[in-house]
Amino acid sequence: NCAMSFFMEDRQYYSRESAARLYGAIPYHVANAVTEALVCALNAFVASGLATVLAGLPLSGHWLMTMLFMVSHHMCSSAMVQMCARVAPNQDVAFVLSAGYVIICMLFANILVKVETVMPCLAG
Repeated sequence: NCAMSFFMEDRQYYSRESAARLYGAIPYHVANAVTEALVCALNAFVASGLATVLAGLPLSGHWLMTMLFMVSHHMCSSAMVQMCARVAPNQDVAFVLSAGYVIICMLFANILVKVETVMPCLAG
């Protein structure tokens, strides 16, 4: 969520530069998507790797698959926060929307609410 304020500021610069026809929408969004994906993937890989090592989680030989899952989830979460920033009328509403998403993810992460109580077909 800390990058949301940067996105909100960047939007005003993009609007001004786009109106001056300095560049189009496709190069701007492709460049943002590529850099965001690289930074997000590296951040998620380092954070998830450190968390699993420090917690001493026995991944039963599935370390790579777990890291791929964590990185993909991190990237989807980042895209969700960006979508909230685009949809919301201001930064406060965007923070509330993205915080709600995080709370729902934490609630249904098989810690507070067990998967088998919500979706028995996924428990097996």
